[in-house]
Amino acid sequence: MLLCSPSRGNFFMLMLLVVQFVMTIVISIAVAFSGVTIESTNVFFLVGAEVVSFLLPVGVYLLVTKQSAIQVLSLRPISVNNLILIFFIIVLLQPLIMFVASVSNLVFPDVTSEAIGAIPKAHSLLVSLGAIAVTPAICEEVAFRGVILHEYHKVPVRTAALLNGFLFGVVHLNGLQFSYAFLCGFVFVYLVYYTKSIFASMFAHFIVNGGQTMMIYISTKFYPEALEKTAATMGEKLDAVKTTFVLAVVALPFFILLFKRFIKNNKENLVEIAPIEAQHEEAQYEQQVLADCLQEPEEPKAEQPPRIMTLSLVFVIIIFVLALAFNQLLAFILPILKSFKG
Repeated sequence: MLLCSPSRGNFFMLMLLVVQFVMTIVISIAVAFSGVTIESTNVFFLVGAEVVSFLLPVGVYLLVTKQSAIQVLSLRPISVNNLILIFFIIVLLQPLIMFVASVSNLVFPDVTSEAIGAIPKAHSLLVSLGAIAVTPAICEEVAFRGVILHEYHKVPVRTAALLNGFLFGVVHLNGLQFSYAFLCGFVFVYLVYYTKSIFASMFAHFIVNGGQTMMIYISTKFYPEALEKTAATMGEKLDAVKTTFVLAVVALPFFILLFKRFIKNNKENLVEIAPIEAQHEEAQYEQQVLADCLQEPEEPKAEQPPRIMTLSLVFVIIIFVLALAFNQLLAFILPILKSFKG
């Protein structure tokens, strides 16, 4: 069994970004030359992009490393009590997500809502939930709270949560989604850490995306004029910040109390699962001891902490910064081009 390595996790993340970049180009070309509308095809592009960008690399990773999918992806059952707790935790987290997104929207343009909003407008609620909530909850979670979190296994959980949240935000390649994806990724790591099940973060991811999908779907049915509005003015954005701030302040204490209850209920999992995971490490340790006995004795070396900042991570950050700059430039140029068209 290969030792967990943040370096390999960072390289895997870099590969995800490369695949994401290629998929973006392929989809753009397909839309440009297919002659079909975005509303009728976006759902198929979205699902296909999720599978190719996240699920396929995970499969390749498991084949190359020859590791157990159950261990790497934490494919362990989760209790109904935990699912109920997670549901209310995420409901209480939503106001904070909305506040972070509204603050971020003061600086970064919204480059995805039009495309995502087109899906519930053109398809049924079940199809919309499948494309926007179910598919990302499976594909993105096995990549981030599966492979990448596994590679950060030897890193303190708080550091792993911060890095995982950061990388999860980065993969969205725009500033607005980065802000709340960072927050979600941070929380999702703790859900998996304490339950030892990736189904915890999958369910939480589904609740976040599913709630947004249902709000968009209801708006298309009962308040369609809201979706036809042009970009929000700065005044409207500031009003959104004020409103979501109040909601976040009200919800935050209850979120903290419920999250502490969740941790308390699941601390025993850390004790129960630890011996199972230790069996793999013990077997590897015994092999290493046997190999050492057959070699000349060496001076003992102090164990070095795992290196987090690697060349792959540097490239990931550079790509993200370039993507932010490109989105900002696009947001500045598009209104000018539209004015010339008009």
